[in-house]
Amino acid sequence: DGRGAAKENAAGMLRNIFGAGERMSTLPDVTTSEPFKSLYEAASALSACAGHRDFQTLIVRANGIRICLVQIMKVDINECVRDHVAIILRCLSGTEANQREIGSEGGVEAFLTLLETGSTGQRETSAAALNWLMEVEDNRCILAGDGGIPTLLKFIKTGTLLEPCLAVLDTGVDSQKTAAAHVLVAIASTDKVDAMAKAIPIMVKLFYRGSTAQKRLAVDVLSKLGRRKQFKQIILGSGIPEDVLALG
Repeated sequence: DGRGAAKENAAGMLRNIFGAGERMSTLPDVTTSEPFKSLYEAASALSACAGHRDFQTLIVRANGIRICLVQIMKVDINECVRDHVAIILRCLSGTEANQREIGSEGGVEAFLTLLETGSTGQRETSAAALNWLMEVEDNRCILAGDGGIPTLLKFIKTGTLLEPCLAVLDTGVDSQKTAAAHVLVAIASTDKVDAMAKAIPIMVKLFYRGSTAQKRLAVDVLSKLGRRKQFKQIILGSGIPEDVLALG
């Protein structure tokens, strides 16, 4: 369970051992049937490799995404193994093709579950993975329709959850957009407010096109953001009257 240089060294060692990758394809198979020690070692090896692009393709070709998703959702899996499997999937979620496969295989639901029930580290990994997965529209729709809002509401202080909230505001149905706007109001009241520049265009759109309740929420968010000098001019430049910022 090394970090930084330790993982680099492990990955380098594995690169030498596996050479052209002929044995890499056996690692996901090990994660499906071996006892704990072998399972842990395989998951640890894969997580060390998954951050390297030359290994990511080999893992995917070996059906690693599907196998990892099955493992991550097992109730009786050791939590140390689950940690490594979550990291593997997070690393693989950096490309569009993998994002689509992870989403189609149940990855959005899996990470939402882990976000709600996992350890602190697993929640952080899940939030990071969801950010990547939200780059694909199909995954945004899955999030909006799979109970993602209640889960996000529980973890509003996690700054990395901003992107999923914005995705729901972009593709969700009316009630989901209202709920997501409530999340942004809460985030804007925390120390995460400085990271909310991406929320401004969506809040402006909600102010002009949303329901009465959504407009009130948009005003609340924009007024909180408008207290920051770096945001105020952006908001005013978007056509929001200055007196509106005083309403929140």
